[in-house]
Amino acid sequence: SISDMTSYHVELAVPVVVNPAIATLCIGKKDNVKYVLSLCFDHRVINGVGAAKFLNDFNKNICNLKNTYEIGNFSISNQAVA
Repeated sequence: SISDMTSYHVELAVPVVVNPAIATLCIGKKDNVKYVLSLCFDHRVINGVGAAKFLNDFNKNICNLKNTYEIGNFSISNQAVA
């Protein structure tokens, strides 16, 4: 699941995994340009290496976007993640 804390002006939050989910990605807003990602996952299902690879790939893909996309109330652009 994804928790978007940007509209609440939260910089960093610790996500909690609630069954039946196996992971929760939390997006916080550091300033007008930078976003903070935090991931909580169930170690019985996902190991730390897999979770780190996911965050790394997610960050690369967000940084490589050419256009701005809307996901709910959260907009992502190629300048959103630094």
